[in-house]
Amino acid sequence: MTIVYKNVTGFEDVKILSISNGSVIVLHEIIVRLLYKQNENIAAQFEKTLKDVKENLNELNKTCEANSAMCIAFEVTSTKDPISEEEQCRQKVDDDGLKDFYTAEFENGNLICVSHCGKQSPRFKDCHNGTCQIEKWTGPRCSCPALDKYMYTNSDCTGQILKDALYGGVGAAFGVLVVIICTGLVLFFLYRSKTSKKDREAILNDTDQWFDEDKDDKWSNNISITDSNQGEQGSSRENFRPALEKVNTQIEVRIQRPQISLA
Repeated sequence: MTIVYKNVTGFEDVKILSISNGSVIVLHEIIVRLLYKQNENIAAQFEKTLKDVKENLNELNKTCEANSAMCIAFEVTSTKDPISEEEQCRQKVDDDGLKDFYTAEFENGNLICVSHCGKQSPRFKDCHNGTCQIEKWTGPRCSCPALDKYMYTNSDCTGQILKDALYGGVGAAFGVLVVIICTGLVLFFLYRSKTSKKDREAILNDTDQWFDEDKDDKWSNNISITDSNQGEQGSSRENFRPALEKVNTQIEVRIQRPQISLA
């Protein structure tokens, strides 16, 4: 059987599984080895191998035309399909939590598995000055250097900021803010104080003017008497001084209780 398949791509051996009596029925397996190639998909290579097997069997049948008893009937089936490059890479990673973070790449014509921390990977995680690490289930993560002195604004260790400078700047900004607030409060209270002083001076000036007008301790009363028949008879200006000591402060004043009327 080996001579029948020697020209098949990747052929290595034939394994006889069973031989039946009568019409000879030989159940056998053809063992082929295919290589992962950068410019040729493994599935395409496998399809080409199946095609080679069928063509070799057809060529064998052409030689039996003179004696049909020597002709054979055949059926070719695939017992094991090849796995893809990516699946081959996943199988090489033992930890299930890391399988999704490796990709299959070719280096010098050879298939290699590269983590997402590797520069060959199309999903390369660039950590710049930091170190890339693959964490289980979460994937690549950057470990940034000198975290005791610096902080970073981005997860890929870029945007480096010196902590002392940052804290100093924040402290200075806070100090300036406090000074501005205190200055504003002082100006506000000075303004309030000045305004209140002006209001008090205005009240005192009005009071002094009122007392100046009445400093003679006399009230003036302009009286005008008018007769409806004879017209205005005369007028007099009477100055008098009220005698408050004669006022009876014991007199009760009664006010009628107001009534509420709802319209």
